[in-house]
Amino acid sequence: STAASLDYGVKHLGIKLLVVLGHQCCGAVKAAQLPSDAIAGETPPLASLLADIKKGLGELPQLDEAAAHDRNAVSTNVRVQVAAMAASPVYAAKIAAAELKIVGAFYEMATGTVHFLEDDKTVDECVECNAAAAERDASLTPDEVLLRLKAGNERYCKNEPGKPPLSLNEKQALTVTQKPLVGLLSCADSRVPVELIFGAGPGDLFIARNAGNVFAPSTAASLD
Repeated sequence: STAASLDYGVKHLGIKLLVVLGHQCCGAVKAAQLPSDAIAGETPPLASLLADIKKGLGELPQLDEAAAHDRNAVSTNVRVQVAAMAASPVYAAKIAAAELKIVGAFYEMATGTVHFLEDDKTVDECVECNAAAAERDASLTPDEVLLRLKAGNERYCKNEPGKPPLSLNEKQALTVTQKPLVGLLSCADSRVPVELIFGAGPGDLFIARNAGNVFAPSTAASLD
């Protein structure tokens, strides 16, 4: 029924853009991650729908953070549906003729933000972006790096947004290599959140910490 409705919109109404919109805390996606015997206990139509979603999710990595796991599961299902729609003969012909585009999106209810998944990079693309950024930054002088650090602190002092959270793929890309420009010897005091006060994120700062920010043998070894 939904396919027929969308077909009508594309073929007869001239729709140019189709969006598959998943959302935070989707009950269907959560239920699809239950054991198969639990799904089989639902009504036949619901069991069939959940089984289809479960098949598309495959073996999801179990992330420690519940919100991250939820977003990954919902986004995975969205991508599966986008791929299924793009394979439809009606849509495929329109896409080939540049008359139609199909994109996926994730609605974050807590903030009202819609994240379009076509903006998400793959892990390999994130690694390439990190390498390109490191190559650009290699030409910076120490004084230019200091100016960048000061600018980050100014944003923090003005309560301006810091670095946005990394996507799952951006986090995965950081396991490949790191190229921080700043080494920082800081006190271990819990009231000094170093990345936060400089508007930085994972991979930006190489931090050694101890009580009193002392240049001791252990911190010296790390900074070396």
